[in-house]
Amino acid sequence: MILEVNGLSFAYKSRDVLRNIRFNVERGEVLAILGPNGVGKTTLLKCINAILRPCAGSVLVDSESVFSLGSTEIAHRIGYVAQRAEASRLIAFDAILMGRRPHIDWKVSDRDLAIVDGAIKLLDLGLPVEIHYYKGYPLILPLERDRKEDESCPAPSAKP
Repeated sequence: MILEVNGLSFAYKSRDVLRNIRFNVERGEVLAILGPNGVGKTTLLKCINAILRPCAGSVLVDSESVFSLGSTEIAHRIGYVAQRAEASRLIAFDAILMGRRPHIDWKVSDRDLAIVDGAIKLLDLGLPVEIHYYKGYPLILPLERDRKEDESCPAPSAKP
């Protein structure tokens, strides 16, 4: 079992947000957490990666309690990109690359870029990209498209 959540409960002051949450995720499975705003989805994720400490229950990753692991070890085992209320948005490539942060030493390697590119292809997330280098730093650029295709297809920001 890769992730095991047992009897997880969490409250903000006197307001219960999570109560006795239990589930397991096996290797190869995908878990989706769905629900309306304010029901505790983000709180659950923050408890799973030990950003928040639940008032009851346990979270095991590969049979080890996340609460006994250091933040670097947790980051190696659990990918997490926080929600932000910023005006600027990351492109998919940047957001996926942020998930690689715990595995990157001093600078992004070709292997890191290949992993991100593979994730983009696997998830079918938009335009293919080319990776160019400037002074040793990667520049991620959209692939040039055929001009005929561009003329027949309006820009994503164009209004009909």
